[in-house]
Order: sequence, then structure tokens, then C-alpha cells
Amino acid sequence: MSSVCTQVPDELWLEILHDLPNAALQSVALTHHNLSRISRPLLFAHCTFRPYAVPCLPANNDNVRWRSDAMLEPILLTRDERDRELERLAFWFSPEIAPYVRSCTLKPLREDSDSGPRKDLMETESPTALLDTVFERLPLFVGLSDLHAYIVHFTKTGLENLCRLPSLSHLDVVFGRTTIEPSDLSPNLRLPHVKRFQFKYARTRFANPPMHHPWLQLLRLDQIAELHLAFAGRLFPDLALTFPVLSSVRSLTLHTLRVGVTWSPANVSAVLAILPKFPGVEIFRMEGRWWQADRCSFEPIPESTLPVIKEYDGPLAMLAVLLARPTLRRVTTHNMFDKQLYTFNVPNVISFTASYLFLKMLDFPELLKTFPLLKDLDVEFPYPPVNSRPHLDPEIMHTVQNLLLQPSLEYLRVRLWRDPLQSTFEAGSEHDTVFLELEQTIDLLRGFIAINGSLAYFWFETHDFLYRWRVPYNFVQFDRGCDA
Repeated sequence: MSSVCTQVPDELWLEILHDLPNAALQSVALTHHNLSRISRPLLFAHCTFRPYAVPCLPANNDNVRWRSDAMLEPILLTRDERDRELERLAFWFSPEIAPYVRSCTLKPLREDSDSGPRKDLMETESPTALLDTVFERLPLFVGLSDLHAYIVHFTKTGLENLCRLPSLSHLDVVFGRTTIEPSDLSPNLRLPHVKRFQFKYARTRFANPPMHHPWLQLLRLDQIAELHLAFAGRLFPDLALTFPVLSSVRSLTLHTLRVGVTWSPANVSAVLAILPKFPGVEIFRMEGRWWQADRCSFEPIPESTLPVIKEYDGPLAMLAVLLARPTLRRVTTHNMFDKQLYTFNVPNVISFTASYLFLKMLDFPELLKTFPLLKDLDVEFPYPPVNSRPHLDPEIMHTVQNLLLQPSLEYLRVRLWRDPLQSTFEAGSEHDTVFLELEQTIDLLRGFIAINGSLAYFWFETHDFLYRWRVPYNFVQFDRGCDA
């Protein structure tokens, strides 16, 4: 064993150890001193600190229900919690370990209200004393590339030492805040290497000045390539009034948050005003809950809005205004229920993915006409369950069997998802319906493949039946535990 550990090059060992889970990696490190040395960059790549507690820690970052900033105010740790974090700080910032850290997460503990009043509190210290210690020692992480700050109160020291990190390229600021005015920061203070930036703001109105302004001053705006902005939907129009133009951004994500107890989905049109701020975006995503029936978004938008977009992932309402972009190639959308899309002819799109289509399988040919030059197509249609039968409705299978695809289509995946609300069968009517047997279904699918010679991969799936085929093999999976 000793000779193997010393003769194999370190680079090869790193390739072998890279995919091991952390527990297995720890066991490997204990087997030989050379493996212990080699595995250190993997074992100590990520650390997490919990420097204080807060009254509220939302389980879902998209659903923030606190009503005031008091829910984010730091609370002193108990003596045991403090001692544990001090031990971890001493370990991770030690000269032997700190150079290996590549990713760091700062996240508070949640106050445990079930255990009654918190005892043994260190009343003589500030609640953020441990956080101040982290900020002071942060420059020791010379190899840190990713920092995830969750409900963190940034001080001037924290911001200054953040800018001293020579390798920091990815920064997430989630529900954080700072009391530092932009004017208090040195004009020469910059985050020189950050290319990916995420900012989430859990308020229903902007502060004065807005919380994101200090970060915009610190970032080098000409090198931000990936940007993720998450706000309450109503804030996006106001954000557009003061947000600078970022021509360097290539990947943009706009995320709507639920803030407060009463909430309704944001209109897709709320983001139209800010999109011209990102003329170089090639990948655009809209996350969170958006109002799907926002009719005003079907109106044309200026050609200067996302002029070079290549990929889009988000609600159908925004897709309708982007289809005219000749650069658009890949589309992913959700909860598609509007046939207005069929009025378009989009020859530039080569990949289309749609989950939870509230359309009938019989409308599939119309969907193909909308995208005549597709190469990849992945769609889900509702299919009414009938006593969990594994057999399919002949009308649906007839549509599939006689469907002639465009010659460009190489990858096709069709899933029929169970939707009781869309069921077209009355109680007892399934006894009058003739269903195809499994063998008949497979024969029809094979016939479909035979007439569509351009296909290289085909997937057809229901809740209890799967047919998968690819060149030059085919595979059939069927759960015979279902009632045939």
C-alpha cells in the first residue's frame, strides 16, 4: 500500500478522490500520510460559520413572512454555542487549514423557541462579536473563491477585508444588510475579481439609500458575467430607475420573492423596464411565481431589449415577447396553457422544453408547427388516470402513430402526467372505453419510430409505463404491478 501511495502521481490521486463523499474521503485520509496530504484540498474546501442567532430563519427563501427587520436582529449565542464556534474558527483559520478553503458560508442559527428562554448568554459581548472575528480573519482565506452570506450584517471591516480576497469570484448576499453609506467607502475599494453576484432583498419597499447600492459601488461592473437579482415583484420597476447598465452580464436571473403574509404573483411585465439594462445577456431565467396570464406582455418590446438572447427559462408570458429574437435557440417554460403561442412561427429555436402543459395531447401537431426546425423536444401533457390502468387511450396513440416529425428533430421525450382535475371520464364511463393492450401500444410506438427516421432518441412515459428507444437499441420498461 505504501508504494502505491507514493508512486502514483498526486494529480491522478486527486482525480480518483474528487468524486468521493466527504465521509469516505476522511477514511481515505487516515490510511496513509501521503493520502492525507493529497486529500486536504478536498477535505477542507468548504466551511460554514454560524456567528450568531436570529429569531426567524425561513425554511423557504422564496417565502419570506417576517413583518419587520426585528426578525433579523442578531441574538447572542449560548455559552455552548459560542465555545463550539470559537473552536471551529480556530481550526479553519489556522495556518495549516486556511489556505485550502475555497468556499465559505456565513449563516446564523435559528433561536430555538421550543426550549424556553436561552440560558448562559454571554451578556457582556455584542451579538455580532463572532462575526467581527470572522471578518477580521477573512484575508487568511487566500484561496477563497465563493462566499455565501445569508442574513449577514456587513460592517465596514467586513467589506474592506472582503475586497482584500485575491481569488473571490462568486458572491451571494441573501437577505443581508449593511449600515455603511456608499459615501463612507473608499473610491478605490473594489471587489476586483467577482464575476458572479447574487443579491436577494426581502422587503416590500426600498430603503434610502437602497441596500444594493454599496455592492454596486464595490463591484467592477464591467466584469460581472452572471447576475441573480431577487426582489418582491413590485420592486422591479423601481429598481430599473436607478440600476446601471451592465453590458458585461451574459447570464441573468430575475427572481420574484414572496414577502409578507398577503401576496399575489408578480406580473411578468414588471421586469420589462429593467431588461434594457442588460444588452449582452445570452441566458435569461425568471424564477419564482409569476402571473401567467399577463396579457400586456404579449405586446412587442423594443429591439434593444435582450437583442442577443440565446436561452430562456421562465413563464410563457415572457416567452411570447422573446420569440421574435432571431438569436433565441433554447427555450424552457412551465405551466403552458395558452394556445396563443401557436400563432407564432419560430424557425430559430432548436430546443424546446415545456413541463405541465395544460393542453391536450391532440394539440401536439400544432406545437410542432410553431417550431419547425427543432432538434430537441421535451414536453409533458396532462393525461386523465382511469383506475391506474397501464393501457392508453386509442385516440392519443393514433395521434402519436401518425405524427410525422420535422426531419431536424433528433431527440423527443413525451411524458403524460396524471391530472385528476383534467379527467374527461365520468364515473363508470371507463367500462365503455376500449384501451390498447401493452403489446399494441409498443407496436404503435415502433411504427411511429419507423416513419420518423431522423430520430436518434425517443422517450414515451406515463405514470406506469415507459418506452425508451435510441439508435441502435430499444428498451421497454413496464410496471406489471399495476392492474392490467
